[in-house]
Amino acid sequence: MITVPAAGVPSAVADCVNKGIRAGVVITAGFKELGQEGALLEQKMVSIARAGDMVLIGPNGQGVCCPANHLYAWMPMDYHPPAGDVAVVSQSGNIQMLLIVGLSRAGFGVSKSVSSGNEADLRIDDYIDYFARDEMTKVILCYVEGMTYGREFAARARDAARKKPVVLIKGGTTSSGVTAASSHTGAMAGSDDLADEFFRAQGMLRVDMLETLFELPALIAHQRPRARHRIAVMTTTGGGATTMAPGCVTKSCSRPLGGVT
Repeated sequence: MITVPAAGVPSAVADCVNKGIRAGVVITAGFKELGQEGALLEQKMVSIARAGDMVLIGPNGQGVCCPANHLYAWMPMDYHPPAGDVAVVSQSGNIQMLLIVGLSRAGFGVSKSVSSGNEADLRIDDYIDYFARDEMTKVILCYVEGMTYGREFAARARDAARKKPVVLIKGGTTSSGVTAASSHTGAMAGSDDLADEFFRAQGMLRVDMLETLFELPALIAHQRPRARHRIAVMTTTGGGATTMAPGCVTKSCSRPLGGVT
């Protein structure tokens, strides 16, 4: 774990490479989220790591945890959530903690979690790909602000969604949100409608509120995918059926929840 001031991070990474260390978690902030000078410093850090066959998480992240193995390599040193089968990956460290705490309060444990931060080296699609193959994980929860690698993300997210539910909340979809995302993790967020269609096409389940992410694992973690045309809607009013029916026919093209009778 690297927590020295930003200017000293490339040197710290070089020291790790010289010692044969293969992976690092960079907690330090002060890189591309602050502008061009920070971006150049971030590129230098990554170049040193890759030349030494070392991978990096972060920078500007909160760290990682794996409760089953008692690994809590992150900033909240006194918080140890229970082990479970829900994986959490977040571009925001604070949102990472909100998700984990919310899951714990709802009775769910965490398989593994990572705060991806600025994603100078490893990116959110790397983690989704890993969690899709992780036997500890049954559901993947994601918080995404923005990305510049849409094709790679799409391919990996689509493959992951075929294996297990991938639930996502997207930040930075308004003009003020785009500005906030850029200054937060250096991410370039985009149009809400475009993002919505993009995530649907990959079979990911997008939600609008953090509270919904806490509830969904209870519905999907231990459920098998439903076949088409196996859901009945019964209400006391025609309007109620009209309102409920669209929710049964998911907007996702690759993980149908079912049709409506």
